[in-house]
This record gives sequence, structure tokens and C-alpha cells, in this order.
Amino acid sequence: GEAIGWGFHLQSPWFVAALAYLFFVMGLSLSGFIELGSSLMNAGGGLAQKSGYNGSFFTGILATVVASPCTAPFMGTALGYAVTQPPPIALLVFAALGVGMALPVLILSCSPRLLNKIPKPGAWMENLKQLLAFPLYATAVWLSWVVGKQAGVNGMALLLIGCVLITLALWLWSEKLWQRIVSAACAALAIAILTNPLMNPTDSKARHSDDWHAYSPQTLAELRAQGTPVFLNITADWCITCLANEEITLSTDDIKQAIKAAGVAYVKGDWTNRDPLITALLKEYGRTGIPLYVAYPGDKQQPGIVLPQILSKDIVMQALNTIALNDDQLTSR
Repeated sequence: GEAIGWGFHLQSPWFVAALAYLFFVMGLSLSGFIELGSSLMNAGGGLAQKSGYNGSFFTGILATVVASPCTAPFMGTALGYAVTQPPPIALLVFAALGVGMALPVLILSCSPRLLNKIPKPGAWMENLKQLLAFPLYATAVWLSWVVGKQAGVNGMALLLIGCVLITLALWLWSEKLWQRIVSAACAALAIAILTNPLMNPTDSKARHSDDWHAYSPQTLAELRAQGTPVFLNITADWCITCLANEEITLSTDDIKQAIKAAGVAYVKGDWTNRDPLITALLKEYGRTGIPLYVAYPGDKQQPGIVLPQILSKDIVMQALNTIALNDDQLTSR
């Protein structure tokens, strides 16, 4: 009840572990280990058979529910991006998903002859379905890595044990009563793992290094009081956009050299786990999520310049040039 938003939920290791469970089970479904959605094929069949708009509406709902497991590898990537963005961008992603799912049907309705161009059903469909399970497994691995960053290697090991228990529970499930009891016990144990104390967050705050200062209000205030330009980066291990920006832009040699040459202090804040100081900073800039990039000029009277959430080298270079110390200041330092 402290805050609302995916960013806040993803700061809880047990919640990230639950997402890993979900993606892992969906991967097992696409691999043919279990079947998800087949029991829903007849559910609501009477509603879908109605004539007129009502029948079309419920047919669309039924088709979406049944087909959702097959769209998971691609939709998972889009949702992974959406949950780290501000509400307008997140809603735009969901709207694009809806348009994308409806567009093929609309096109085929306008030109039924295009149906002849669609590949015929066959064994390739099953092979493709099984192939698409691997992006889901990869997502589960990534989420396990996030749990490891948040709760340490012991928390990650517990998550992997939970995945084994879930697989065992699904394998044991059958018509026999004793197998169902053991299966339910394995599933309950996997869920109970999420409440283990080893799943509690550890201290994941960024430490001072040769390349950056760890964020704190005091550090930022001291640097600004000294007249030092500052480039502030608020990031998290579960933030896909943050990781992409760091890998493609901020961690490159060009940007590192430009920061050093401009006399700019690079300050990094880690929001992987809950940090009220970073939350307060985000509220100061009217943000409910990350990444947050702010370039502060050397003059502490001037406000910081908020950069876009998706960075490029040109954007960062322009910001550094704007806040860079002049030659006289660099010489005096």
C-alpha cells in the first residue's frame, strides 16, 4: 500500500520470482509439457455462437484468451518494456498490442482472397510453438538474475528450486489421488519459497567506483556546492530501458572519455531495491518510474536538465557540452 506501479512491485524479490514462475510455466506449456487454454475452448461457446455483434464480441474474447499463451514470447518483451515506463507510454504499448492483434483480421475481412496466401496448418505450427518457448525460458533466466541482484545468490537458488518443484508438480498431476496430493504439496512448497527470509532484499545500492559516485542527496549537494557539473543516472537491474541505455550509450568509451574531458561527475543511483531517497528524488521531478537522467550545470543556481528516457550518444554529448566546465575552470582544478 505504499505506492502503485510496476516499478515498485519489481523492487520486491518475491514478486519478481513469481513472474519468473509465470514465464517458466508458459514456456513449459509451449514446449508441450502441459496445455494451457485447451480447457477454455468450450467455455463460453454458447455466447460465442450468438448472432450479431454479441456473438462477435464473445468470439473475440474467447479467441484472445485461448491464443494468449502463443503470443507470450513477443508480448512478454513488449510488456517488459511497458512496465518500466510512465503511464502514457505504457498505455500506448497496450494500445499498439490491441491494434496489432486486430489488424490481420481486419485486413483479411477487407480482402478474403488473402486467405489463400496464409500457410496451411501442419506440423510446422507445433515446431514453431515449441521454438517460441525458449524466449520465455530466457526471460525466466533474466528474472532469476534480477532476484540474485536483489536477494543474493541464495535467493536465486531458492527460485530455481521452486522451478524444479513446479515442474515436478506438473509431472505428477494425474487422476490418482496420491499423485494429486503430492503434486499439490510440491506446488504449495514452491509458493511458500517466495515467503522465505532469504527472499528479502539485500543492500544493492551502487558503490563509489573509479567511474561514478553512488547517489545520495548529500553527495549531489556537495558536488553542486563545489561548482562541479553532474550527470545523474537513476537505474535498476529490472529496468530493461536502463540496461539498454547503459550498454549502448553510457558504458561506451566515447561517453566515458567525454564525461572525464568535460569535468563532469557521474553519479549513479540504484533503485533495484526500495530506496526512499531515490523515490523522493523521482517525486521531485514528477516521475513514478525510471530511468531518470538529469544533467546539472556547475552553477548550482541553475536547475538540472532532464534528458529523454531513451538515450543516444548525440543526446548525451549535447547535454555534456551544455554543462561542461570551461577551460579556465578545468585548469584551476
